[in-house]
Amino acid sequence: MSKSYRPAIFFLSLLVLAALAAWGATVSFTPPPVEGTIFAVINADRSAGARTTKITVDWGPFHRSVGRGNPYGNCAGMIAGFVLMIDHTHRDANLFTLTTSGRVARAPYQGEAPPEVSHPCYKLERMRARY
Repeated sequence: MSKSYRPAIFFLSLLVLAALAAWGATVSFTPPPVEGTIFAVINADRSAGARTTKITVDWGPFHRSVGRGNPYGNCAGMIAGFVLMIDHTHRDANLFTLTTSGRVARAPYQGEAPPEVSHPCYKLERMRARY
């Protein structure tokens, strides 16, 4: 009788893995309770047929999701994407969660801008967190 469940469990496992692969990357961090600028570097979604990269930020009461066209242009290598920039204007320490259909090249952090901000293959994606 246990053999009849094996194909169903295998199929469900495949569905879960496929959903995780399609979802992309999720990273979280808790910013310090001081004002500053939060940055993250996201490489564009290079999966077959992808024309956009989805970027979602959940941060305390702030929730925003955007889809941006992939900035391939003359960037033939794996480096092309977005530098996410959000001003941290409240002295709070809410959990900051970034989810993307691309790949997170630099996890979110609060501090100085990353070197990718001046790279021609990366576009600046600025979000205004007002809460």
